[in-house]
Amino acid sequence: MKRIQRLRPGDSVTPRILRAVSSESLSIPDSSHLIHLQFRRFAGCPICKLHLRSFAQRHNELLEAGIREMAVFHSSAESILRHDGHLPFPVIADPDKHLYNEFGLEKSIRSILDPRTWSVIVRGLAIFGPGPPEKGESGLGLPGDFLISPDMRIVACKYGVHADDHWSVDEVLQLSKLAGAPGQHATELIAQYPERSRMERLASSLAIASTGLLAGAFAYAFFTVVPTFYEVPLEVHFIYRDALMRHNGAYVQIVMGLSILTPTWWAYSSRGVAGVRFLAMAASLLSLTSFLVTRFGNIPINRLIKTWSAIAPPPDYQEILARWLIFHDIRTAAAVTSFVLIILAQALIRKS
Repeated sequence: MKRIQRLRPGDSVTPRILRAVSSESLSIPDSSHLIHLQFRRFAGCPICKLHLRSFAQRHNELLEAGIREMAVFHSSAESILRHDGHLPFPVIADPDKHLYNEFGLEKSIRSILDPRTWSVIVRGLAIFGPGPPEKGESGLGLPGDFLISPDMRIVACKYGVHADDHWSVDEVLQLSKLAGAPGQHATELIAQYPERSRMERLASSLAIASTGLLAGAFAYAFFTVVPTFYEVPLEVHFIYRDALMRHNGAYVQIVMGLSILTPTWWAYSSRGVAGVRFLAMAASLLSLTSFLVTRFGNIPINRLIKTWSAIAPPPDYQEILARWLIFHDIRTAAAVTSFVLIILAQALIRKS
């Protein structure tokens, strides 16, 4: 199957007159406004309804920023009026997908199978009720966003990879500021935006994975492995502890290193959502704390335990094991808190 040609920042669009479902005549481009042309899925889509509601609530803010909002559905005018006729900005019916094809919009099973869409679908259904695709509509469509300047240029665009992958109102406002930024071509500024976004997503994903693995390893030991040490004979205790430290040493050191570096990378690549950099750096410092406690607290004691005999352990062995346990509690608390801070940072990103 031939892939549809996608547009890029800097490309020009063909001037045209479109008609909204309200019979309003629409000119693209607009001589005095940036146009945010967003391609939605089908008129009854619960994700689209939630998304468009956020734009309707802040429509005046968009107008004050010089942005004219337009939405397109691959649905009939009748279906759009039934589901979305109340919106304060024009909505365009494109049931034959002429605009969708011209702007390079596609469909994919991933649109609804991506786990990131599931909670939004549930929320949309809870608020608006079911609105399944009607005849001629597809539930597999992918969204798209285009910011079009008065001189017919696309100054920014986004092709969604799942049904809930689209610009927020804040992102549209930010992109409109970049489009008018002096000293650098707006296309150059905005063309850098997706790369930073991809790098940030990768950094945040690795930070979540590494801190989660470290917290999970220490928490598992805290709740299961360590209590087992004290319920078996001393000889089994010493042999098992020695073997365990030999086998998990490399794994723990690698995960510790990643849990220090990846939150720092995320803090560096963050686009500036308030609090994210602070939380990421705090998480990195906590992982560093866990590493230092392990390196200078637990490891020296582990080496000492290797020399012990279960038949004649040193007189103060219980005190030494208790000290190891204190170090383990500290590093476990640091690792778990680091993971919690990364989760909070991710929640801030999603909320913003």
